[in-house]
Amino acid sequence: HAVAARRTAVALEADDVLWRALVWVARVERKLARPELALGSARAAVQTVQRMATAALDRPGQAAPPDSASAYAALAVLQAEQGDAAAAFNTAEAMRAHSLRAVLAGSERDIARGMKNEERAEEHRLATVLTTLLAQRASQRTLPKPDTASLAKLDVAIGHATAQRAAARQKLFARLPDLATWRGLGAVAVAEDLPALLDTDGKALLQFLVDEHDVLVLLASRKAGQDGVTQKAYVTPVKRQDLAQRIARAMDGAALASVEAWRTASKDLFAIIPAEAVEELASTASIIVVPH
Repeated sequence: HAVAARRTAVALEADDVLWRALVWVARVERKLARPELALGSARAAVQTVQRMATAALDRPGQAAPPDSASAYAALAVLQAEQGDAAAAFNTAEAMRAHSLRAVLAGSERDIARGMKNEERAEEHRLATVLTTLLAQRASQRTLPKPDTASLAKLDVAIGHATAQRAAARQKLFARLPDLATWRGLGAVAVAEDLPALLDTDGKALLQFLVDEHDVLVLLASRKAGQDGVTQKAYVTPVKRQDLAQRIARAMDGAALASVEAWRTASKDLFAIIPAEAVEELASTASIIVVPH
């Protein structure tokens, strides 16, 4: 069924269907112990999602569907299973950036620190013009007999309006670089950035990423007498429902009444972190924890 959905999505050029089919195929191939094929399908799913996110930039207030972040999660788990912790870290960070943009896109014009009044007015004007043209084209396409000439004119107008808005956005971000970050359009962290974050011996970064049936644990640390940062990735099989139940038990009011009660209630939740990682964390001086 997944392969059929993939073929149909490709034929229809429906990216929102295609990425879902590709993720499904990747998970099936993983179960069938075909890691390379699974990785290929997961990478294709992420590329499709990235294409959607790029296209959404030209649609005021829109972003790729929030659940499309699961494509990144599926890929990161597969990369971790192949022993590529750095790639899994990069994918996890790309997922965080993707999810952040999905949350902020709808209200990005309200995020305007540092903008001049005329810049805000111009941004609003350009967005309104483009939104109006897009609505007109969508309306024309739904007619029983769409006017080809009208559609052609609208396509030209939309292209012009899109280019104008993109140029204005680029000029704005050049003057206010932080504004891009606040709107979820900043640079994505990569593994090469870790030494700057873990800048002294004894520091560690512990990250979690939740997929459909697994929790990915990413650990980066800087140890005394060792050059650079060591990265490790662990995949713990845990279904989302099971994970939710473990969290609920750990956060229950009775469990939070005392340290001992919480330690007992959170035991199953803490067990998600592999013993090897726990042992390494115990010897660190400080830990930065990044939840999903």
